[in-house]
Amino acid sequence: MSELPGPEPAAWAAKTTDGRLEYWRELWEDLVTFRNHFRGLSVKNPHVLLREILCELEDGFPHKHSFQFFQKELNDLVRADPALRADPSAFQLLLQELAKRRRGHLRAICDAALRPFTMGEYSRFHCKELERILLEPKPRDGYSNLLFTSETLIVELVGLGYSWPFIAAMPSAILAGYRKIGGHVDATYPHELSRELFRQQDGAFDRAGYGAALERMLEKLTPTDRLARFAKYFSPRRDKSYYVFQVEGLRPDYQDPDHELVIGNVTLYWPYNRKFLAASEGPLGEADEAFGLPQDSAFINAAVSVDRLACDREAGLEMAVQDAERAIDLVSAYIAGPRRYRINRDSYRIGDDAKRLAGSTFYFPSDQLRFVESTNLKDVKLNLRDERLTAAAAIQSSMVDTRCDTEKRLVWGFRWLRKAEEATRPEDTLLFSWVVIETLLGSDDPSFAVSPDGRPSQVGRAMDIIPAVDVWYLRWAVLRVLRARLQQAVRSEPKQAEFPPALSSEAGLDMIPYQTYNLRRFLQLTPQLRAHLSGRRLDDWLAHAERFFSDPKFAAEAYERRLRTLRDQVALIYRLRNRLVHSANYEHPFMSYHADQARHLAEAALKTVFNAYSRNIESTVSDVLARVLTDVQLLIERLKAGEKLDLLADELW
Repeated sequence: MSELPGPEPAAWAAKTTDGRLEYWRELWEDLVTFRNHFRGLSVKNPHVLLREILCELEDGFPHKHSFQFFQKELNDLVRADPALRADPSAFQLLLQELAKRRRGHLRAICDAALRPFTMGEYSRFHCKELERILLEPKPRDGYSNLLFTSETLIVELVGLGYSWPFIAAMPSAILAGYRKIGGHVDATYPHELSRELFRQQDGAFDRAGYGAALERMLEKLTPTDRLARFAKYFSPRRDKSYYVFQVEGLRPDYQDPDHELVIGNVTLYWPYNRKFLAASEGPLGEADEAFGLPQDSAFINAAVSVDRLACDREAGLEMAVQDAERAIDLVSAYIAGPRRYRINRDSYRIGDDAKRLAGSTFYFPSDQLRFVESTNLKDVKLNLRDERLTAAAAIQSSMVDTRCDTEKRLVWGFRWLRKAEEATRPEDTLLFSWVVIETLLGSDDPSFAVSPDGRPSQVGRAMDIIPAVDVWYLRWAVLRVLRARLQQAVRSEPKQAEFPPALSSEAGLDMIPYQTYNLRRFLQLTPQLRAHLSGRRLDDWLAHAERFFSDPKFAAEAYERRLRTLRDQVALIYRLRNRLVHSANYEHPFMSYHADQARHLAEAALKTVFNAYSRNIESTVSDVLARVLTDVQLLIERLKAGEKLDLLADELW
């Protein structure tokens, strides 16, 4: 689960209903928005775990430690999940088979255990559990109950196909009020009041009547009504939509342009030869399917039909892009043109089920867009300076056959990390990120780390070393992520926090380019910042930071918890890597989540080695990584012993 504690049962019960609802809204947004940080979401969920076991069965359970891993994960979930505690029979059977390492009956047991998830019973249970925790908490209910239920519901929503931004906004939408602008009622609440009920005989729309009815409906909503509406997200309605993209690298035959190609649900056509979308009945008018390009430079378009979640346009976009990519994969296999094919997802048009224009992204000429979004050279100079710049120059100027092992692996690692950053598909990001990790762990002396079953192995080294490298930076990350969260709260609409200007400036919360700030001073100011956030979710963030730096045993627990989380994460990334390499299977509902985690871990490891090399060119990759692993182990032991350490110091000992 997320690694940030919250209110205990007594404090939770003391909150008002409105206070609990608002706290849940902030918690939910934090889990999704910071999902790639230690503050964010854990995607552990019995539904996901069952799917992973089935995938492992398809691959023949190639690794013995997979039995052990799944058994541990399942035990944790049976203890934590009230839905499993209410009906544990299938999962107890599954645990028995995993303990005996027998594959024979696993598939049948997994299929039986999946039924409550595929039938929606599991989601309904946790929606009821959420309503009870928020509206009628029992004495045992506290933050941990709310956290588990929120996380497992988020995971189920991702599995249904919702996009991350839409999921993040769900509580805000169902708890939203409304405002009147002239005679118009502006409401973000996902109401189901049909506009067609207010269509007059002559076809005109009764805007005033519709607004009055909507206002009455919104005024009557109770917290129970709002949470019941939230539960409907788990039984979504799907609509057919059409997404139109440019396919860069694919053009028409100008001598004979009357050609189209239909590949399944993807139609490839030239917009100057036909119009795929009809004009909108509303203010959108005609669709510019040429995307502002003249006839002599307009690419072929891909029009993709998808059955998308009716309320989530972004989710439909991801489905459409993936289907368009599959069609172009086939085209590329037969005709590899001189220019690479690319689905331009920056600009697209959307049609409704009748192929009428229903939405559109704003168009920017590609050269202008590339320029506006380009990196500032000053930012590069701020990060590549002093000894780092000297080391980079040495690597850059050295000949291939004269580079030492460390220099070779740094050059290779930076190349693959860049490919991971620039990849347009999450499966490519994950694969390239793992290549970075392999590049570092395949260095001159791998013998200091072993796998969980006691034998030297690549995944064993990765599970030992890569989490330790990331955890070493936790002492600074606690405050940096907290500062980023406070800055987000200050500039959000409506504001989630407001501080006196002098305090905001001293804490480094002002959004000033190249503003320098002092983490030690920021930590000293946390009590003053907390005074403005009583009872809010952000108050927990600040309280956690204060205790992390003042209570050694609490800090040790945080370090150990983070290590366990990352070890499991590395093991899962490795399994996904194997699935990509050996089975070519890239379809996984959380591929983008795990790809982001893999890229972050690879970047942290590579930068750690490069920074050490910058200070001492005699450093070897294995020495650097072994030293970090040892330092993290020593740090945890000293904190567990109650030793007060200056965790913000560059050198701890």
